[in-house]
Amino acid sequence: MKPDLKLAEELVELGLIKLETADRRGARLNTFGIQLLGKAAILFGFNSKLVRIESLLDRHPLTLEHVITNVEIDRSKPGKSPLPTCEALAKQFPAYDGDYLSRQMKTTGSIGEHCQLRDYKGAYSICGDDTYYKAMVTGFQLMQGAFEEAISAMNEMPDRWQGLWVVLAIELQRKNFKIEANRVRESIISNDSTGWDIGLLALAAGGRIPWPDYPIFDW
Repeated sequence: MKPDLKLAEELVELGLIKLETADRRGARLNTFGIQLLGKAAILFGFNSKLVRIESLLDRHPLTLEHVITNVEIDRSKPGKSPLPTCEALAKQFPAYDGDYLSRQMKTTGSIGEHCQLRDYKGAYSICGDDTYYKAMVTGFQLMQGAFEEAISAMNEMPDRWQGLWVVLAIELQRKNFKIEANRVRESIISNDSTGWDIGLLALAAGGRIPWPDYPIFDW
């Protein structure tokens, strides 16, 4: 699938509208979500949106609420939340290429070997009760287009692994199932109060790998 910058821009705009609406209501916004929308805007040249993003960042800077630390820090001086350069972002979010999935599978040992052969039963058997590895297999299924089997597994996953639905939306779009992708995206957008998932979708729509080790995640 070629990068769809129109879709990426629409997603950034939707994310911004949601956050601006919440801001007007007095909500405390998630700085990381704002930053991710900003990163997508810089990377793809959506410069007209940067003033709005920077305005949100000025009002919702990164504070200790976002950080786990044992170090004493002056809580009266919240940090600024600068956005990286386009060059730095191009390295952080490299372009997706046709060999990406094969490279990822090779980093995961026997699980990846089974998934390369589409032996998902064998891959799941290696995982035992470990949901992290089960989610890894499911992510590879989604990237290989085994949607029905993957969705069945996702419906049995704990809430912690809801990020797999973001992978589903990305891979449906990548494989040109646009109606189905839009349906999943709408659900994600409706439930995303932080802008984070929307930012991930925007990065992927623009042809970028949305997070390190995609589709594997642990947050």
